[in-house]
Amino acid sequence: MQNFNKFYNNKHTGRLLHWKPSLGFADIKMSVGEAKHELQTSTFQMVILLLFNNTAQLTFGQLQQQTQISEMDLKCNLIPLLHLKLLLK
Repeated sequence: MQNFNKFYNNKHTGRLLHWKPSLGFADIKMSVGEAKHELQTSTFQMVILLLFNNTAQLTFGQLQQQTQISEMDLKCNLIPLLHLKLLLK
């Protein structure tokens, strides 16, 4: 993001660039045991799931601290992951 911001600001003076990560999406390939899955997630859900590559357990506070996602957005993006049983409470 920082590199693109520099590029954009050098090309376009007087314009503001606003990032909207809540509107993005990502395709994720994951495996649970022997089963392989491909998911289409929001950018926030991708960030949350990527944190679990390094650890098996995180608290809500740790997720919020490491992602810097607002409490409301974090809750809204965790609920579908819990319903699909990709994460456990």
